[in-house]
Amino acid sequence: MKPAPHIPFRPANKNAWDFWFADDGKQTHAFYLVYPDASAKPDQSGRHGNQWIGHAVSTDLWNWREIGPALEPGKGNWHTRGLATGSVVRDGDWWYMLHTCSGMDKSGLALARSRDLTTWEKLSDGPVIRGGTVFEFPWEHGTLRLRPLADPYIHHEKRDGWWIMICNSHVLDSPENQRGATGMWRSRDLRTWEPYRVIAWPKTMERMETSQIWEHAGRWYLYFGGVNTEKGNGNYIYQSDAWD
Repeated sequence: MKPAPHIPFRPANKNAWDFWFADDGKQTHAFYLVYPDASAKPDQSGRHGNQWIGHAVSTDLWNWREIGPALEPGKGNWHTRGLATGSVVRDGDWWYMLHTCSGMDKSGLALARSRDLTTWEKLSDGPVIRGGTVFEFPWEHGTLRLRPLADPYIHHEKRDGWWIMICNSHVLDSPENQRGATGMWRSRDLRTWEPYRVIAWPKTMERMETSQIWEHAGRWYLYFGGVNTEKGNGNYIYQSDAWD
């Protein structure tokens, strides 16, 4: 009988999903969405919408130690109902986490900062991009109107002095299962974001979730979870000669 596969990390009595990472030079920090599992909370109806952001660390990516919540709903300087997927970058002496939040007028993309990746404070009195905000992007010979939904990913290095962020978005005035797109924004200070490009609009998906970009051997790669409410879901990798 084959031995069971090694699962590097599974927090006890919790669901954990949508991981993102930061490396401080000594250890790797994992951040992820977390909610009690069925053994701890039999009613799972609130899982998607009331989750929070967990935190674990490792020195070898094989053995992980759970630190506890990094950010929780309803704590800090403004109220939210739930916290969702984000990413972490370092700027000077501070680490910054741009993440999704929900709750009445506090929905959107919010920003928090930390000096040690463990103790986080929320910045501003609400999201830096409020839910429902519509942006105009150049597209072919005209413009596209995009509304960011969730899952911001900031590339870990500035480009020409700009931070670059991609986000799961909807193209307005497009039908269901054709409106999913990945928009790209840029910012000088991580607080004020302006539209830059639409880097992918396949017109075959409802959402392009948890996108990430990276460069390898001179080519750029975009990874995401594609959602189509009729045909089903899948994981995809797109590639390009250029980062944008």
